[in-house]
Amino acid sequence: MTSPEALDVLILIALTEEAETFHDLPFHKLKEAPRLGIFQYHSFEYEDANGTSRRGALVSVGEIGLRIRDAALRFSEKFSPKLVLNVGISGRIKDARVGDVVVPTHINVIDYRAAAQDDEKNGYEILPGGKPAPVSISAGYVVNSVPFKKKNKLPSIDNFAKRMGYTLTPNERRKLKEWEGVKDLAKTPTVVSGPFAVSNLLIKSARFKEHVLKNADRNYVAADMESGLIADGLLTLTPAPPFYAVRAISDPATTQKPEYDAIGNGLIRRWAMSNALDTVKLLIAEPSLFGDERKLSGVSGVPEDYSPEYPGQRILGSRLN
Repeated sequence: MTSPEALDVLILIALTEEAETFHDLPFHKLKEAPRLGIFQYHSFEYEDANGTSRRGALVSVGEIGLRIRDAALRFSEKFSPKLVLNVGISGRIKDARVGDVVVPTHINVIDYRAAAQDDEKNGYEILPGGKPAPVSISAGYVVNSVPFKKKNKLPSIDNFAKRMGYTLTPNERRKLKEWEGVKDLAKTPTVVSGPFAVSNLLIKSARFKEHVLKNADRNYVAADMESGLIADGLLTLTPAPPFYAVRAISDPATTQKPEYDAIGNGLIRRWAMSNALDTVKLLIAEPSLFGDERKLSGVSGVPEDYSPEYPGQRILGSRLN
């Protein structure tokens, strides 16, 4: 029998800035809920695409790092969610542009058994390790399906600025056009799937991305701190709830980051997070994620970018929903 406290979806967010988007932009009504230990959270209710009532909880831990793993375990043990989501903003590695939403084909925890060794220039170098952290195949099928992508219309930075009532200055417009021209900024944001590189490192170095990450896996699309912590932590539960991440690229993860953050005093970060929120809202409306196969919203088959020659996409796949 399902517990009366059981959740359909648990959304975990690291930063208060990221959580503000769920409060300030159109989402489902968030209700104050009692704390669970040290963690404050909000509950919400909504209907999926079949009209079935669903229950969710939004948890923001207020900082990056290990605490989000503790929250994932505590809330999953208490509420037995059918899907756990990590939502936030990430730094860019390749393929995806600033403003795009990235979702994982799989996650690699690169600081697991990583090593620092001396180099030949009286310095040192970091050699990444690796540990796979599983993600929900079902959620991946949904977000990569053609029907989902057609429904998930994400606004340009211009349209988002207008929605927020902000007028871009001529200098800001010039910079945005420049970044669009060199394909660093998305003119029309979309969802991009690929491997995530996850660690406790805040990656700002273009050389690190080029000479370390891309050498380890040239297909990495994003780097973050939280998704691997949550996914790996959930594996300690029996049964482990399905996990998925929806993250938006908010900056190029280079020394140019302050220039991006300066536009509209953080407008690009709010735009990126808004795109992630829109994607999440559409994703959790999919009945198949919760075992309801009565009337699917056109989702079937495998992701359009799946390659049978790329075994990394099948890490631990047989154990996942």
